[in-house]
Amino acid sequence: MNSKLTLFWGFSIFLISGILFSLSNNSFISVFYAFISMFCGILLILFRKDIPVFSPIFMLISSIFINIGFPALYLLINKISFSEELLKNISIVYLIYFFALILPVFFANQMFLSSNTDVKSKTSLFRINFRPKNINFYLIISNLLLILLILILLKTTDFSYPEALKYPLEFRFAASAGSLAYIRKLIFFVFMVNTFLLAKYNFEFLYHHPPVPLVEEGDEQRKGLRPLTSFFKENNSLKLKAFTVFHIIFLLAFAAISGSRSIIFLPVISCIAVYTFYNRLKFKTAFTFSLIFLLTFGLISFYSVYRNNSAVSPNFQSIYTTKIFSESIKRLDNFKNSLYFFEYIEKENGTIFSFKDFHVLEQIKNHVLQPFPRNMISGKGYYFSSLMTEKVFNESLNEAKITYNFGGISNAFWNFGLVGVILEGLFLGIAVVWLHRKFLKLINYDSFFLFFMTTFFFIPNSIIVDGFWNTMDGCGYFLNLITLGIILFFLSIKLKVKFIS
Repeated sequence: MNSKLTLFWGFSIFLISGILFSLSNNSFISVFYAFISMFCGILLILFRKDIPVFSPIFMLISSIFINIGFPALYLLINKISFSEELLKNISIVYLIYFFALILPVFFANQMFLSSNTDVKSKTSLFRINFRPKNINFYLIISNLLLILLILILLKTTDFSYPEALKYPLEFRFAASAGSLAYIRKLIFFVFMVNTFLLAKYNFEFLYHHPPVPLVEEGDEQRKGLRPLTSFFKENNSLKLKAFTVFHIIFLLAFAAISGSRSIIFLPVISCIAVYTFYNRLKFKTAFTFSLIFLLTFGLISFYSVYRNNSAVSPNFQSIYTTKIFSESIKRLDNFKNSLYFFEYIEKENGTIFSFKDFHVLEQIKNHVLQPFPRNMISGKGYYFSSLMTEKVFNESLNEAKITYNFGGISNAFWNFGLVGVILEGLFLGIAVVWLHRKFLKLINYDSFFLFFMTTFFFIPNSIIVDGFWNTMDGCGYFLNLITLGIILFFLSIKLKVKFIS
């Protein structure tokens, strides 16, 4: 399953880490993050056959490097305005967090061992293959729903489409206020589900060997298996090309007004990942994907500059002079903001190691109350990013239109101090190992594929960037799970409508 790509990425991590460390202005502090990054690279190199590209453990290790090791080493190339003692203490906390994340990986072969009955188990939620005719109907209904939800957002925020296109950041702020944020999250989620489905059914047939268990005609009653002669015939009934072309145009049309770079980037990286699940990557394909990735990388950087300046300056001069690499590096600010967070903690408590002002109960309460309007519940709190933006940067919550990411490590520390950092790291690491074992067995089943891609594929990155206890993101996970449950049920049942069945 493309172990050469895992080897290449691991070697790249090791090489990039060494180069950045050699350029560091503070080699003593940098050695902590060089160790974290190089350890990630070595792990991928040594265990490349057990860690397929884009698998759960692969995504965890990549997220650690991208969001901790790389931004730290890049930042330390120049002098930064934090005391040596604070930087050393923060490095120790990050090292503890790293070991908590990575420790369960070493027990991957022993953890959650499955018995022989697991292979022969009856159909479960993760062993369902969808009915092609259901997918036809689902894609029609979901696109109609997306159109309706987007129209509701535009109508409720008093934006026309041309106005939202001209001022995408203003539209994003308006569409993310209060209960509208849930509609916006739902739109993003349904777009992603449709992307995954279309990518799967476009890419899995390019491989010469069918990616799911097939049986002889007449034996199709066995759960989870598809008849050999009708499998491809059924799926050819999908109007893949028409649905795919419409989806791409529709997605780009919404992405232009969404004010979000991720809705452009995530479908591209997801489609590359889906392709590698079902096809061996040849040099020509790898070159094509690299080109697509770089073009997307440039597009989202240009869009970011346009989005941030469209309301200020109508000319596009700043877009043409954008430095793509530096613009993208600016987005990896959760590590730098975590330094400001720990500086704030140090000022309030004297040292970060004596922090005892835990907020875990407050965060749980905020999770429960998040769906309710603030005018109904006066004591409703703010989610972590907003709260820290106010405390650390002295920004008024009523005036600030931007909230900052402070890293999952900050979110965990705020809840339960150093113990919270260890527990969140262990929890995420154990969850990744459990899902990695399931991934190797069940990726060819439609229901598991969709569950993995929509609810876990980016979660290691999300938790390391934001933290699970960041209330808005935590509620987003539950919303995704509920929506996905409805979609899975709809795609797997036998519809009794004549024109569908």
